[in-house]
Amino acid sequence: MSEIWIEKYRPRSFDEVVGQRTVVERFRSYVKRGSIPNLLLHGRAGVGKSTLVYLLAKGLYGERFEDNLVEIDASDFFNRGKAYLEAEDRFEHFYDKNKPVIETFKEVINEYASLMPIGADFKVIFFRNADALTFEAQHALRRMIERYNRTCRFLFTTRRPSRIIPPLRSRALNLYLAPIRDGLIMRRLGEILAAEGVKIDEELIHEVVSRAGGSMGDAIYALQYLALTGELPSLSDERIDELISAGMRGDSVRVSRLIEELLVDEGLTGEEVLGMIHEVLVSGRASLGRRIEEVVLTMADFDMRLLEGANEKIQLEALLSNITEV
Repeated sequence: MSEIWIEKYRPRSFDEVVGQRTVVERFRSYVKRGSIPNLLLHGRAGVGKSTLVYLLAKGLYGERFEDNLVEIDASDFFNRGKAYLEAEDRFEHFYDKNKPVIETFKEVINEYASLMPIGADFKVIFFRNADALTFEAQHALRRMIERYNRTCRFLFTTRRPSRIIPPLRSRALNLYLAPIRDGLIMRRLGEILAAEGVKIDEELIHEVVSRAGGSMGDAIYALQYLALTGELPSLSDERIDELISAGMRGDSVRVSRLIEELLVDEGLTGEEVLGMIHEVLVSGRASLGRRIEEVVLTMADFDMRLLEGANEKIQLEALLSNITEV
């Protein structure tokens, strides 16, 4: 059980992908005709965005998969910055401690994009966590997409599509990956437990699925944690309690600051913060003076807004204002 289950049970073919039928069929057609547009995949964590990109690349390139796919984690590149670039061997000949990170980024992408594909008509540059791309980086990519359109395709994955500038989004086909249905996650967890020879009470498995909120990745992580420790991982954060309390006091300044800490400092998505608020409220740790059913319906409305790419900070502030009104 020492191997990480999320990696051990990552789909190895399109047939193994759970949910996302429409996107899977589209990707199958891309592989069949050997051509793809620029793509932007968005959806919450753990629904298969990166997995589908890898499967697409393997289908297109076969044994040449690694030669024609360049992966850049925008979060590492821009949030860790020079420390990351200095530690990564592949960026050794680009890195200069006196050079701004954005200049290194432009040089890296220009060089990779200008290299001819190997045994293929085009290569793929894949940006994970594309929402971490700075404004300047996104504008640079907009120009590069036009410059290298004959021999390079650009693929982006993000949990926060609202942070991608419209000129860049318009140059890619936007595909939304929906949360995976609970029944499908439940069945997959059962298959994993059977393969591992582990038995867990069905009620606890239902709790894992409920907490996952449509994320297969989160569900598998929680399942392995439960199998190892006998306990469910905690989703709580003291700042969530403080956030709700600040909302009830009408302290909009504190609410704004706490949301910023959770989104920026901790790197959580709006959906993840909303899920943590939901957990606190349904557990009864905070009483709003309103029927919980009414609050849950309101939260579902805001959850949909976040899924559609609305600004996370604005929506969470509005949510706190709405649900704490008595």
